[in-house]
Amino acid sequence: MTYTIKVLAKLIELGQLGINQEKTTLVFRPFNPGDPRVKFLAKNTNWHPVRDCKDVLQATATLENFYSMEETQLRYLPTDRVVKWVTEAAELLPDFMSPIDKELKASALFDWQQDGARFLYPRDRAMLSLSPGLGKTLTSAFAAGLRGFHTILVVCPASLLFYWKGELEKWKADIPLAPFAYIWHRKLGQLENVTVFPEYQQQWIITNPETAAKYQKELGAMPFDCMIVDESIMYKHRESQRSQAMKDLAKNFETVWFLTGAPATKNLDDMWHQFHILKPQGYPSYWRFTRSYCLVDDDVWGSKVIGNIPGAEKKIKNNFADIYFSRTQDDVADIPDWIMEDIDIPMLPAQDEAYETLRSELYIRLESVDPNQVITVGNHLALMIRSVQVASNPLLVGGVDSAGKWDAVPELMNIYPGPYIVWVNFIETGLALRDKFGKMGMNVALANGSTKMEDRNKMVDAFQREELDAIILNNQVGKFGFTLTKGRTAFFVERMYDDSYFQCLHRNRRIGTTQSPIIVNMRSVTNTGGQTIDHLIHSTLDYRVGMIKRVTAADLKKLFGPKK
Repeated sequence: MTYTIKVLAKLIELGQLGINQEKTTLVFRPFNPGDPRVKFLAKNTNWHPVRDCKDVLQATATLENFYSMEETQLRYLPTDRVVKWVTEAAELLPDFMSPIDKELKASALFDWQQDGARFLYPRDRAMLSLSPGLGKTLTSAFAAGLRGFHTILVVCPASLLFYWKGELEKWKADIPLAPFAYIWHRKLGQLENVTVFPEYQQQWIITNPETAAKYQKELGAMPFDCMIVDESIMYKHRESQRSQAMKDLAKNFETVWFLTGAPATKNLDDMWHQFHILKPQGYPSYWRFTRSYCLVDDDVWGSKVIGNIPGAEKKIKNNFADIYFSRTQDDVADIPDWIMEDIDIPMLPAQDEAYETLRSELYIRLESVDPNQVITVGNHLALMIRSVQVASNPLLVGGVDSAGKWDAVPELMNIYPGPYIVWVNFIETGLALRDKFGKMGMNVALANGSTKMEDRNKMVDAFQREELDAIILNNQVGKFGFTLTKGRTAFFVERMYDDSYFQCLHRNRRIGTTQSPIIVNMRSVTNTGGQTIDHLIHSTLDYRVGMIKRVTAADLKKLFGPKK
């Protein structure tokens, strides 16, 4: 009997109870139906009586449901289906992953990425949780190649559209099937019939949640092999329109993989709706899940989650091993000093138009300049500053208020862990973001050139005591003297062609830093994916050696040249 339980649990964990495990049912017939533990099982877990079958319980085939039955220590009568699974297990389990293991070991993936791809490979419904910077994009793309998927839909935040495309292109040679990525967002790209590529190629369509929700029926009718949903934490709220739209969309796909840097922002009940979208029948009850893993305060006004049950995270990893895989920075050795994330943010339409006008104007002014002339304070640096301002928000130069990066920061905060350091170059940017964060209910402080040193120090002390959700600092003001080791993620909304970037990097990587700081470099791109001044500055700042590469007039002419 013990052998039967272990084998059945392993089969569930490997996703090998049929093509769609969500539709597979476990049936439980206890030896002693009168045992009070049977009634407890039916009342407090996902097990429920089978209609017209006296003393028989059933539940969707999930590892959690299996363990809840096993924990009762009730003796049971195996059904014919269980006997069949056990009979096949001897042939299935030993060699199940051996061909895949050979390909994984020969790949460029790190050990934890190989483990993640090995997890995703056999599963049609699964959540992969890798801390930011550990490579969940590459891991999922590699697993999709192993499965032989030819058409994949990616749904990710708008701020990550170009990041996904760039990652797929960067790793094209290392993925089993060569990916060809297309972004479908606003006027960029068109939704056409998905074509089946040759067996060595893949077609990836990358879109955002709002577009996916708007064209849900059209997407569901297309022959996608898989849908990958990035940053599934965005769908933790079970009553939000966005979450309900994703639940409806997921029903149209046989294979759905959720990716997230962290599946819960505070309490573990955040995980329930993500699991529920993947397997509605397997995880039908929010409150049953919540009471199993969270501390709940019940009073006359209702029930409220007040914390997590001690040891619940470890228990979830065990009970949900059939659907959930997690690796954090603490689990992984030899990670870099900084975890660098370069995020391309599409400019808003009005901002894109303003940048195009400026691009044409600057190119005309540069046409007669010696291409070998080095950019200095005395010649063309002012052109770069003006470009940086428009790439951030035309409002900074007296234009329209339209800022893709400013809008993206709050969204990215749902993805990356806090507390947050937000680095800006212009006073107006800091003021606008402070107001934006304040309206979100965040506890935030701002220090710029007009902030007294005494007040700056008080803000930093409050940040280090974890009394602030975020601190916004001007690059020139905050780059020296501050220790911000409590900051988990630093957003560089604006950067300039100077050494302030290197100094700012070291504010939260100092003695006392306990986890690798995550650095998010935000770069504006045009609505057609074209590079902006942010990319030129990015390419000149070498964080590894703290050096600034030379920029010439030819570099500016190339960037601001006529559209191709």
